[in-house]
Amino acid sequence: MKIFETESKKFLLRFWNKFKLYILPLIIVFILLFSKQINLNSYFLFILTLYLIFTVFYSIIYSKNEIYKICFEENKLTFFGKKYNTIWQEDFLISESDIKLKVISSRRYCDKVYYLNIQNRNSKYLINYDNNWKQIEVLNIFKTYKELKNEKIIIDEHLILNSLIDKIKKCQSQ
Repeated sequence: MKIFETESKKFLLRFWNKFKLYILPLIIVFILLFSKQINLNSYFLFILTLYLIFTVFYSIIYSKNEIYKICFEENKLTFFGKKYNTIWQEDFLISESDIKLKVISSRRYCDKVYYLNIQNRNSKYLINYDNNWKQIEVLNIFKTYKELKNEKIIIDEHLILNSLIDKIKKCQSQ
């Protein structure tokens, strides 16, 4: 049995980490508004309100689930996670599921986020989409999954894996 684990965070912290990324435009608008450089009219206020509502809903949707522990057994994959702050557990059969290694690019090389998309017929989980796992753990989870499923790593996955390994080596000191 192989176990991979990361730090578990409370829902409000996950929500704030997602929300603060999209609040910067609102802060800029309020600064301009109070410095009297833009006029406040009803259309602008309506668009600003819609943006705020969209940002809150987006942040709630993408921060409600968190996976903090993954266990591999013979042909079984077990996820331990939280929905909001309620702990849950789900088992996948490795033979009936699929894994994809993906990357969220960034201008800075060391800011790239590598994440795993693991899905079966009923469910889909994103591991490290919020960058809460160490990159080496993402690499080890991917390799362990492929070994237990007796699947070869295809050429597209090799390119992403090599990029991930390169990132781990170059950005380790940062």
